[in-house]
Amino acid sequence: MSVYVDIPTNDCIGRPDGSFKNVGQFNTRREAIAFCIAHFGADEQGRVQLVSGADEPCEGCDDDGPMPPNAMSSDLNIPD
Repeated sequence: MSVYVDIPTNDCIGRPDGSFKNVGQFNTRREAIAFCIAHFGADEQGRVQLVSGADEPCEGCDDDGPMPPNAMSSDLNIPD
C-alpha cells in the first residue's frame, strides 16, 4: 500500500477540483505523517494549519459551524 502527501496549489483557490502537488510517497501512514511533521509542522495526525496571524475571534468562525464552501472574507466579516 502507498500513502501520498499532496499539497494544494494556486489552482485550488476558488476551485474545489483544483490540482494538488504530490510531495511524497510512503509505505506507511506513520512515515507520511513523520514527513509532514518534519517539513510542514503538522500535528500528530498529519494536519497543518493554513491560517495564521490572527489572535482575535472572527465573526462567522468556529462557534457558528463550518464556513460555507468558497466563502470569501468579505462574506463573513473577517478582517483581511
